[in-house]
Amino acid sequence: LGHLKDVRKQLKAGNLKYVDGAAFRPSGLRPRSVMPVRAAKYIAKVYSFCPGREVKVTVNRISHHRFQDTQQAEVIIGGARDGVNEIQYSIKRLPGYKGNEAMTVRVYLFSQIKGVKPVKVFEYQTKDGEVPRAHGAAVFRVDPALGRKLLGR
Repeated sequence: LGHLKDVRKQLKAGNLKYVDGAAFRPSGLRPRSVMPVRAAKYIAKVYSFCPGREVKVTVNRISHHRFQDTQQAEVIIGGARDGVNEIQYSIKRLPGYKGNEAMTVRVYLFSQIKGVKPVKVFEYQTKDGEVPRAHGAAVFRVDPALGRKLLGR
């Protein structure tokens, strides 16, 4: 609600109409069943900065993430794999949002070796005033050289 100033004013005044709106309604769908995941070889996180927007990200068809009007990172279930890794995302404006700030979706890989910095392997970013694509898909690769770096070999 950080970027929805009018909504914040309504809530402070005791008007809960926004809470009864579409942004807070349950989807009516049952959650997906739990799927067994093998141990992750590479620690990975998805990061999103999405003022006034909802961003849904899926990595390797296993790890599902939902970000709403936030700046945060989440651990990717199953981590990253050797070779090709898939990422799909969707972006939509939240009700009442009137701004057009920049936004970002990134994937980072992390090493357990002290001193090895995270490696950015995917980025989708817009500039101020630029309208983001509603949907997108891409791949990122963990090649042998990157794998050795992350594992300290």
